Amino acid sequence: MTDARQMKIQWITAEFKRLNAQLSELLEQQKQIPRESCDWWQLQDLISEVEDEIEALVFTSS
Repeated sequence: MTDARQMKIQWITAEFKRLNAQLSELLEQQKQIPRESCDWWQLQDLISEVEDEIEALVFTSS
């Protein structure tokens, strides 16, 4: 495996872990807020953005 490829894999792995941790934190926060609250929907928007970033990362890495 080339150094460049190995570095890319390490970067993708680190980025995935970061996004996964961010997503977990947002989901945990969202559990504590009533769904009727506008804060719940703002968190849902952030969750969707993180999910999109994860999807893009998976697409980029394939």
